[in-house]
Amino acid sequence: MLRYLGRRLLHLAPTLVLVSLLTFLALRVLPGDAAILMVAGGGEASTAVAEEELGELRASLGLDAPWPLQYGRWLGDVLTLDLGESLVSGRDVWGDVARKLPVTLELAALATLVALLVGLPAGLFSALRQD
Repeated sequence: MLRYLGRRLLHLAPTLVLVSLLTFLALRVLPGDAAILMVAGGGEASTAVAEEELGELRASLGLDAPWPLQYGRWLGDVLTLDLGESLVSGRDVWGDVARKLPVTLELAALATLVALLVGLPAGLFSALRQD
């Protein structure tokens, strides 16, 4: 049992890195530019946005660096538990997570309870009444 658990824990780190890399790449491949949307104020992105302003914003966000460097910086920040500031609200991300975590945990607990209340009787019924 301990060997199985150890193997599963060894697979955890590469799996998390792979999922984060795929998510990061998906966001880079999809069309759109976060800097243009931020300059436009969340409204309709205009083509009349000054390139100089966009360049400054991209540099401040680190979007002007090659994507492997961007991913490496992001991964380093995550490993040091520095999630930065939200681009939408401007608040600390950890503060937002801490504020929303109790509701998320409550929702997960209730979903687990409902799954048990429905799943156990359904499993027992199907086991007792085969075919």
